[in-house]
Amino acid sequence: MKQKIFKVIIGLLFLIFTLLVSGYFFYLWALNGYREKSIDFESELSDALAIFEYNQSQHDDLVKGCWYDSGDYVVFLPRNTESLVYLSLAYELAESEWAKRDLKIVIDQQLSCVDEMLSRNLKQFRDQASHGVHLPPSIAERIYPSPQYVFDEGEGGDVFLMLSLIYDHLGDDEKVAEYLSLSEGKDRTFSAHCCELGPLVLNESEWGALQALTGETDYIIEAETLWGAQFPSLLALEKGQHDLISNQLSFLDKDWQKTPWPFEYLGGNYDIAGFIALEKLYARSSGNPSYQALSDRLHDYLIGGNPYQFNFTQADYVYHPCYFFKVCQLPDTLINGVYKPGEVRIKPNWENSEVQLVGQAQYVLMKVLYENL
Repeated sequence: MKQKIFKVIIGLLFLIFTLLVSGYFFYLWALNGYREKSIDFESELSDALAIFEYNQSQHDDLVKGCWYDSGDYVVFLPRNTESLVYLSLAYELAESEWAKRDLKIVIDQQLSCVDEMLSRNLKQFRDQASHGVHLPPSIAERIYPSPQYVFDEGEGGDVFLMLSLIYDHLGDDEKVAEYLSLSEGKDRTFSAHCCELGPLVLNESEWGALQALTGETDYIIEAETLWGAQFPSLLALEKGQHDLISNQLSFLDKDWQKTPWPFEYLGGNYDIAGFIALEKLYARSSGNPSYQALSDRLHDYLIGGNPYQFNFTQADYVYHPCYFFKVCQLPDTLINGVYKPGEVRIKPNWENSEVQLVGQAQYVLMKVLYENL
């Protein structure tokens, strides 16, 4: 009897040992699916730029290293180029050589991906079927489909026009002319089978403003289309229509004082960062710094001066795939914000905490302008 009990105990211990060893090797295998940190950033933007390194795709795609659009595994080329517009503008305006160096590293890495995707006529990897899946890439691609999508006939105009803006910010006139030529006769790009709220695509006002920013068309800016640092606002600055921006900032200033928290919606924090960047761009362009106090209040909201007393730039949990095994640390990453008024849920909830690269790029631009980097 004792011998039988002994054998059972030995068997259980062996089973536990086997499970532990197997779990450990599974853990190591899963970690191999994540992007490892390899860039030594040296400026004060280092923490804010880390997300762009970790968002380089580790899936077995035809093109490696392209940015995941946000806190999931969809790669959509127009969103990557939109992020690059703001990062390249930050590069153009940055005063610190260290900040310029770090920004250029991030920009060049992703431009390489953009070039290769365009050479293969690819616009997207994965779709709604894998949207929001946070298993490690090495596991996710074995469970969920990873389709690739090419540009539909006539698409790609937005990508080429954004690339012309990017190279304008980088000071490469030859590339500007090349991409303007490639954009001729092409329309916006729509995502394929993604996402929850409909296809990813520039709206009509953003598309019209983008075309006007690159000199392709004349576009009449409507005041109601202005919001944050989106393309219509950048166009208003480009055309010297400072009254439109001033009216927008004045409206926000009054609204902020009357209802202190008007950004409680999906992506609200990113629009706050965009407004701070816009105020700084407006002050530079018009010579009018009178909205500095508004920027200060908006900035204070982001770093804890809000009803929730929560620093949205220093969240303990950032909804991102590499947090599955705590592979990465993202200490200066701006999360989406408060999706439902009255509550802050810093848990795995994409509506509240998903990192969106276009918004994070605007946050980087905000930091360059607000902190004089």
